[in-house]
Amino acid sequence: EYSLPTREEMQEIEESSRLYVEKGALYMTAWVPVGLETPDPDNSSITFVVSPDTVTTVRYADPFAFRALPEQAKRQCTAPLRSDAVFLLTIELIVARIADTLQNIESDLKKMSREIFAVNPNKADGGAGSCDLNEVVKTLGRRSALVANLRESLVSLSRMMQFFLHNAATWMHGEVATQFRSVMRDVKSLDDYTNQQTNEMTFLLDSTLGLINIQQNQIIKIMTVASVVF
Repeated sequence: EYSLPTREEMQEIEESSRLYVEKGALYMTAWVPVGLETPDPDNSSITFVVSPDTVTTVRYADPFAFRALPEQAKRQCTAPLRSDAVFLLTIELIVARIADTLQNIESDLKKMSREIFAVNPNKADGGAGSCDLNEVVKTLGRRSALVANLRESLVSLSRMMQFFLHNAATWMHGEVATQFRSVMRDVKSLDDYTNQQTNEMTFLLDSTLGLINIQQNQIIKIMTVASVVF
């Protein structure tokens, strides 16, 4: 019989409180993205208790990966279901969800880049298009916060998987261990991708603020000329 951590214990940030072994079971807590399809996505702390025979989760949210898990398990896992294979499939679904979200963010960034740097043929100096720069700043802020959440999740997943590989080596099946290492490489690649997106958003934000400053200067010039005329 395994004791499950409380909600307060799941919020601890010390690695010793989030990754440990007790009575032969591995207790692993990671930050998992939730509500990615909503306007207010967030991370939720989820604990996995994995033993050679069972997988138990402690969670106070319902991420998409867990809703998709039963159907995916029927299609991908052969009976009887092994705990290491189910745990691996859960991690794969979480990572795939993060990857899809990062791809959507990249599409948004490309669209914003085209709008910010679009040439307006009606302007004599060929200046930027007529997009709402204030709205662009707000959107970049929301995307930046989302990428930060996803990166936090990727880091916690990476640590959890390393802990699992090290401590479950005596009973984990060889093919599962190989797939775990493959997923870990995917996580590392996605983490690098978040760095690239962060740099891209910083550039777009600086450019947008520069264009806003130019627009404000033009307004001031017009008001100065008008005041002189009057």
